[in-house]
Amino acid sequence: MKIVLLVTASVCLLATAFFAHAQDLPADKGKLQGTWKVVSVMYRPNVDTLFLGKLIKFDGESMLTYDEAVRDDRLLSKGSITVDATKTPKQIDIYGYPNGKKTAIPLLGIYAFDGDKLRLSWSGRDGKDRPLTFDRDPNDKKSKQFSLILERIQEKKN
Repeated sequence: MKIVLLVTASVCLLATAFFAHAQDLPADKGKLQGTWKVVSVMYRPNVDTLFLGKLIKFDGESMLTYDEAVRDDRLLSKGSITVDATKTPKQIDIYGYPNGKKTAIPLLGIYAFDGDKLRLSWSGRDGKDRPLTFDRDPNDKKSKQFSLILERIQEKKN
């Protein structure tokens, strides 16, 4: 009898944990939606300033990067995303098509929300490595880790 109760309790706990994570997935993807502005970059000093002020728009499964304004003539790159909020840290995979390439380049990354800010970090463009933390040694010249802090842009209501 004790074994039956223990097994039943274990199944209930596992089911509760599973459904709690399942409910987080849509909420996290929903939190990403909208337009974000790059307010901080950590990569290499000569590259960092190129990304400051750029706009990133998450629209469903799409990730669009714009220069200055969200308009077709300002589109710099586009790609698709998948997220996994059940991992620690939370994971994001970005599949981009830079410079008009026909084959997607995977960027395996991590993300975290902090109020109206979003932290993104990924390692290289080879789709092989995913960072484990957002911290990067700025003196490590060989590191390919790229980190951004984005701030949500409030949509104007008509």
